[in-house]
Amino acid sequence: SERATDAPYSPQRIKAATDEKRTTDPPSAASVAGTITVAPELAGRIPAGATLFIMARERPQGGPPYAVQRLPAPAFPFRYRIDQADVLPMFGEGLQFADIDEMYIVARIDQDGHVGQPDPGDMEGATKTPVKPGQKGVDIVIDKVY
Repeated sequence: SERATDAPYSPQRIKAATDEKRTTDPPSAASVAGTITVAPELAGRIPAGATLFIMARERPQGGPPYAVQRLPAPAFPFRYRIDQADVLPMFGEGLQFADIDEMYIVARIDQDGHVGQPDPGDMEGATKTPVKPGQKGVDIVIDKVY
């Protein structure tokens, strides 16, 4: 399927936002942080060249994310932090990460690097309950295969 490059959460826009990452910003008190691990039965199934998306969403499945990080799949376990620097441009200057009442953090290992609906073989994990800005120790296990 063809994917629009001008969509608010297109790979190009997410990459641009990720490339402008906080190189000098101190960690934000309004961030969510933790460790992402991969279930042992899936650890050997991460394809070379895969992408890790870390998303803050209103719901654990579906809908546009509030914030996204896009990284080459790292070694796991992987410590992450998501905050205001990751808020997508589609929300303009109006969305403050610190003001999100609650969100789910989703980690996806994506084979083709395209954000959006997962493809067969992509792997995902998410927080089981909603979290709030400022929470630490928000650990995620990638344990689902599409």
